[in-house]
Amino acid sequence: MSRIAASGVLLDIEGTTSSVRFVYDEMFPFARRELDAYLQSHWRDADCQAACAQIAADAGYASLDDWAGAGVNDEGRRTLVAGEVRRLMDGDVKATGLKELQG
Repeated sequence: MSRIAASGVLLDIEGTTSSVRFVYDEMFPFARRELDAYLQSHWRDADCQAACAQIAADAGYASLDDWAGAGVNDEGRRTLVAGEVRRLMDGDVKATGLKELQG
């Protein structure tokens, strides 16, 4: 038997403490509704930028700059990221960048 030294355990609780329907009926619509405002207010945060860079990598690009292309301003980049986030959510994709953005 293996022993593990840990001070906590992280569990995926979706569907265990509340109905999985709650996630789809309440949490996902809330996230979609608040996504643009969240990106607007947190765009310059290091964690948000790291998540957006990972979303670009998950989409097959070397960086957010590579994905967005030259001359695209922050608003255009946020629109690009938001569109990809919604596409991933619609497909129930478990992508690293999306999970980072979700926290």
